[in-house]
Amino acid sequence: MSRKSSLLIIATFLSAVCLSAEEKTFHDVQFAGAKGTLTNASLTFDDEKKCVEINVKVGGSVSVPYNSIVKLTYEYTKKHRVEQGVGLALLSPGTGLIVALTKSRNHWLEIVFHEQNQLGTLVLRLNKHDFRQICDAAKVHTGKEVSSAGRTSAKEIKGRITTDLQK
Repeated sequence: MSRKSSLLIIATFLSAVCLSAEEKTFHDVQFAGAKGTLTNASLTFDDEKKCVEINVKVGGSVSVPYNSIVKLTYEYTKKHRVEQGVGLALLSPGTGLIVALTKSRNHWLEIVFHEQNQLGTLVLRLNKHDFRQICDAAKVHTGKEVSSAGRTSAKEIKGRITTDLQK
């Protein structure tokens, strides 16, 4: 019995060590491009390479070393679903009105990092089901606190994207 318990303890310890050095990938994110367009991507925190990797589904990838990250910021935007409600009102006026009066919420993660002698910025739109886990994973893997900027506007986010990527 003691041999089984010692093997179980060793197995648990080894799995914990292996899990801490693994990568954590989130597949349901969107990368904000230079023109403000969103492209499907995946976000990976790779502890072996010590970097954050963003793999865009159509296109390339971006890799940012943990030690070059200056700041991580979470923020969200809200807007009314007027266009969706009007479209739905053609099929069902009551449902369309209800949808038009509700608000949608988008979650964003901004990664500010050193790139040579300049600051670069990457902006990701996060899935509503994963945004908390992504913020927690960012803190655990990078060692940087994720600051919360609260509510912001979509214009501010688009302004940061085009400004920072044109440098």
